[in-house]
Amino acid sequence: MDPKPNASISNYACFFNNPIFFNDIKGDTSFRFTKQGCYIGTFDDGKKEWSIQVYKHRITKDGKELDIYNVHHFNDPVNDVRNMKLLVKTYGNNATLIHLKTNTDVRKYMDKSGATSKAARDNSWSYADKESTSNMDFWAGYLADESLNVGIAEDDVYDDRGGFYIFEGNNKAYNTMDAGNYLWAGAMKNLGISEFVAKSGAHYNNATNGGPGSGILDAESDQRAISDAYSIISVYPDKQTQ
Repeated sequence: MDPKPNASISNYACFFNNPIFFNDIKGDTSFRFTKQGCYIGTFDDGKKEWSIQVYKHRITKDGKELDIYNVHHFNDPVNDVRNMKLLVKTYGNNATLIHLKTNTDVRKYMDKSGATSKAARDNSWSYADKESTSNMDFWAGYLADESLNVGIAEDDVYDDRGGFYIFEGNNKAYNTMDAGNYLWAGAMKNLGISEFVAKSGAHYNNATNGGPGSGILDAESDQRAISDAYSIISVYPDKQTQ
């Protein structure tokens, strides 16, 4: 049985029931991308764990030119690697598969969600309760559209195979839905709500939303994304009235 089971897959399943496509004969373990998020190729970097490598710059060492890459680990290694393989097979470099987001970008997301407004902070609990399925639903409100706008098909985006997000100051890569959880947690932090409450709320939402997996606690990858946000995303000043 799988020693690291996934609630949505049989513990007896192997290679996602497709051992021909998901084998790894060459031992390639890194997906490489340009600074613009376009796929370069898959390479053996000598590591056992799959990673995403984003081109940084070129240096000269011992008379040879070397390309330097920033290395980012998958937040959900099993499912994310499978989906990245499907994405690069489907789109190659014809779609932007990686979104690189700066701290300025994150600040803009927080402002759009309303979590940095004084009115929201003065009524943080009611605002979070109301807006977590509206302005603070980052996947539905922003990220899904971003994947659609850079060439990923609607069926892939809505089946959790959108692009991957890398945030400044963070060495992880998040699938689109986990990136939404990451930003939602950042908004909760900006509202002054504790990490414990945010993680508990995510468990409650997953257990009561009535969809697939109803009655099951939030996935470990979702909970990791929440913890990461509380460690990395800043609490920004009140948004100024425009």
